[in-house]
Amino acid sequence: CIGVGYLLLDGWHTIPGWIWKDKDENAKRNDEKPTDDGSKSTRSSSSRSSTANNEGGDDDMSSLSAIAQKLTKLFDVMQAKLSIPAMVDGMNNSKEDDDLLFPLLATIQLLAQYKERFEGERTQLYAESGRAGTPADLDGLQLGFELADLAYENNTDRLRQQLSEKYGYRLLKHDVTVLPGYLGHYIALHKKTKTALVGVRGTSSFEEMITDCCGLSVTHTLTDGTQMTCHEGIYISSKRLADDLVDFVEELILPAGYKMKLVGHSLGAAGAALVALMLKASIPSLNSGNMDLKSILSLSFDPTKGDERLSVLAYASPPVLDFSNAEKCSSFITTVVNNADIIPRCSLSNLQIASEVLQGVKRKLKEKGMEDNRPETIWKQL
Repeated sequence: CIGVGYLLLDGWHTIPGWIWKDKDENAKRNDEKPTDDGSKSTRSSSSRSSTANNEGGDDDMSSLSAIAQKLTKLFDVMQAKLSIPAMVDGMNNSKEDDDLLFPLLATIQLLAQYKERFEGERTQLYAESGRAGTPADLDGLQLGFELADLAYENNTDRLRQQLSEKYGYRLLKHDVTVLPGYLGHYIALHKKTKTALVGVRGTSSFEEMITDCCGLSVTHTLTDGTQMTCHEGIYISSKRLADDLVDFVEELILPAGYKMKLVGHSLGAAGAALVALMLKASIPSLNSGNMDLKSILSLSFDPTKGDERLSVLAYASPPVLDFSNAEKCSSFITTVVNNADIIPRCSLSNLQIASEVLQGVKRKLKEKGMEDNRPETIWKQL
């Protein structure tokens, strides 16, 4: 009993502070308040949560209730697109026919057989997709990855030392905030190359996983009128960082003749890309010919010619932007994907395709009398 008590106490102390803050605020709102006739009434927590969320707006990710709302909306969309059976009283209401575990195992087996039989086909498919790479495409990718990796460093002194001694950068700011809807990052300057660097941290905490999971596709209009459809959680995080950066870039970095470079891995890569879009929308002087972002995105760019004033190196970025706008960002955003890495392909659209494939395999298994969902059969497959 004492041991269990210590474990519970330790778990109690590891609950993040932002959750306690949300709990305390809800408790305050639940306090009894006098009515007009002098009596006391208690407002329900659900009504107050709704009020708080409306006050916080759609960009609010500061409380559990706001996060729960976003996740609920996402699941509703997933349920509709992926034909996920409804949940009743916490139990799956699906029939045996809705079970996709056996088709999933069969699909994995088929893919393994296909890979063995047609070895090298995937490599050939990659080679034939898009334009051929050039040695110039590789310039700076290794350095960019190392700088993106440094964004995971939590020790400011160690980060300052590595940036200075190995890369010649001077650290200006190191933000290690760990909250849903925030992007940890650092800002550094390279005097010789006149480069202002922003390294954005990827997913490395529970809070950042929450940001990843709030993945509903939402449409937003930027300050110059540009419309984009993007990942909700990453948009909220990126907007907060872009708002912090815009005056610094416009009033200090650009007048001093510096160029902007943003680097990031995973969540940090997606955040860097969206921050760059927002900065370009807010600061026309960041764009070639001082055009606004809307005009920039309407042009056809040669992807081999980059935009020197602001550039992004995004490593293993999850899908974050609609296809049309993503394609038009090739003049200033370079995305690096390692072969069949799942993160850059982890989108609701791809999950929908996977679901349709599994349903197709299930139908074929049923036609051939091979469908068997018994536990002992599944165990043999495993």
